[in-house]
Amino acid sequence: MKKPANLKSLSPQEEKRRFAIKLIGKKTQKSEVMRLAKINEKSFYRYKKLIRNRGNTKAAQRQSQSRSARRLTKARKISIMNSLRANPFQSTRDLVDKLHNRISYSTIYRYLISSGFRQKFPTSHFELVEGDQDERIRFAKSLRNFVGLAAIVFVDETSFWLFDNHLPGWFHKDKTNPLSIENHQGKVHICGGISCFGKVFVTTFKDNLDSTIYLGIMRKHLIPNATDYTLMAGS
Repeated sequence: MKKPANLKSLSPQEEKRRFAIKLIGKKTQKSEVMRLAKINEKSFYRYKKLIRNRGNTKAAQRQSQSRSARRLTKARKISIMNSLRANPFQSTRDLVDKLHNRISYSTIYRYLISSGFRQKFPTSHFELVEGDQDERIRFAKSLRNFVGLAAIVFVDETSFWLFDNHLPGWFHKDKTNPLSIENHQGKVHICGGISCFGKVFVTTFKDNLDSTIYLGIMRKHLIPNATDYTLMAGS
């Protein structure tokens, strides 16, 4: 029999999807569905929910969307930007969920790329190599009998990202953009000081550390608290 000209062949991904839905509809065990259809647990529950909402037959069929439903409207673009402003460590599939599956993740991906966004990992923390560790140990040992140690306050600062899931985040490539990795407000800066008596102070700040912010930290937190510890050291 001649195959109808307008009958479209299914992609391997679509065949796998329909096969998984068919197995789930027959109430096959989850582990067996995942093994036979080669899907992950998240896909299993998504297909199971689809069957519950649409039934076995309709679940295997793709829902057609109108052109307007697939288009990124201004309101949807604003929603995507607001979502990334709150949490840049979201995948395009996460953003689809925020839009209640009204747009495809590939459409969102193309929009972000065309808008100047790139996926980046946050700056890695500095790790000491073995030689640096040995050098610091020697330095510490050389000062173990230092008589003025009680009057010294050690100060350092660092930053960490909220919602960091060890995956790349969406950041704008323009360093001056508020959603760039340099200016994004999703990271917390912290500065603190310690002495041989314990914690001297700890404080957080929003903007990247510069001379003005550091001077404010010294005047408001370091000097007043260090003065109290100096009095303790003298008593």
